[in-house]
Amino acid sequence: MRNTRNIVVLAAILVGAYITAQVIADIAAVKLLMLGLPWGGSLVLPAGTFVFAFTFTLKDFIQKRLGKEVATAAVWMAVAANIAVFLYMKFAVVVPAAPFWDFQSEFATVYNWLPRIVLASILADLVSETVDGQIYDRFRDRLGPMGRIVTSNLVSIPLDSIVFELVAFAGILPFSGIVIAVAGQSIIKMVLSLIVAPATYLIKDEVIEVFQVQQSAAAAD
Repeated sequence: MRNTRNIVVLAAILVGAYITAQVIADIAAVKLLMLGLPWGGSLVLPAGTFVFAFTFTLKDFIQKRLGKEVATAAVWMAVAANIAVFLYMKFAVVVPAAPFWDFQSEFATVYNWLPRIVLASILADLVSETVDGQIYDRFRDRLGPMGRIVTSNLVSIPLDSIVFELVAFAGILPFSGIVIAVAGQSIIKMVLSLIVAPATYLIKDEVIEVFQVQQSAAAAD
């Protein structure tokens, strides 16, 4: 029974961390920021980029230990969580504010922008995470954990940035601005994912067969 309980705890931590990171990144992505580079120049990117970078590695952790089906379910749960945030924030904007609260216009300005960001994030997540999972799974028997993560991220991270920026900012930013944002977002995500990726060695490279463990525990009882 202890093995089953440990599996549930591990699944809750990894899936919960993934969904939390996705929601935080989507809300923060409402703001565009400019990051100065030590050698001169700057990168333009959504503020959620720093968290987005970890979602790919977290998803790879889930797929590595809990399997492709759980990783896919986590992606869809993150989509559902983002939709729930959007709907509730829309409700919060619409309901009358207290007469002494003077920030309704600022609140509405920020969260009226959220639907497009959420839509962009959902589409980017579904496309990039699906591709990421397919590549990761294909190289499971050919590369080590670090190699699988780096290989899948090299494709999925730029793809995620392209889909997100086009859906979120097309018609608002000039095309050159979108290209700059895609480049900046992709570079930061890739650098951060490379920093985090070695942590994959902390997780055993073997998918847990949940139902077999449960059956074994039941037989032991």
